[in-house]
Amino acid sequence: GDIHVEQWGQYVNPKNVTRKSADVDILTTVANLSRNTADLLIVSSIYNPHGEKIGETTNNLVLPGDTTAVCEQTLKVINPELWSTVTPNLYNVVTEIIGEGKVIDTYNTVTGLRYMDFDPVKGFSLNGEPLKINGVCLHHDAGALGAVVNRRAIERQLQIMKDMGVNAIRATHNPPAPELLDLCDRMGILVQ
Repeated sequence: GDIHVEQWGQYVNPKNVTRKSADVDILTTVANLSRNTADLLIVSSIYNPHGEKIGETTNNLVLPGDTTAVCEQTLKVINPELWSTVTPNLYNVVTEIIGEGKVIDTYNTVTGLRYMDFDPVKGFSLNGEPLKINGVCLHHDAGALGAVVNRRAIERQLQIMKDMGVNAIRATHNPPAPELLDLCDRMGILVQ
């Protein structure tokens, strides 16, 4: 529609993550391609890894025609279920644009809540726990299947590596496909 979240128009940034709480900053770019000013309500909700709604925030946005604006919101998560290579817990941020009492657009962003540290003596830690990174370099193609994205082929490739003890990959030469990054998030694989 004329009023919508732009493509790749949401940035979700978990900050101040601990085992007790996390702040989730949400930046949503909303476009109004019509000529009329729109009086909008931006409602963002966060759902835990079990699909339960655990928080919501609402902002008013008056958006003139033929413009875009960024709506900034923050949600707090208490006792977050942290993302790790063993327990890849993911949260879902759902943002709705409401105008004249109707939902005009909905945008979903999946995110994990975790914190990490690099220490010259202790090495890498994820969520306060030491973690040895067992990584491989991964080319963007799927061997004989070629470079066209085949989600199941990528998933199979990652599962074989995970079974070998790999917990991290380094993408090579080309930007990784969004499907690869999504699977790594869901399977508990770090990406560089």
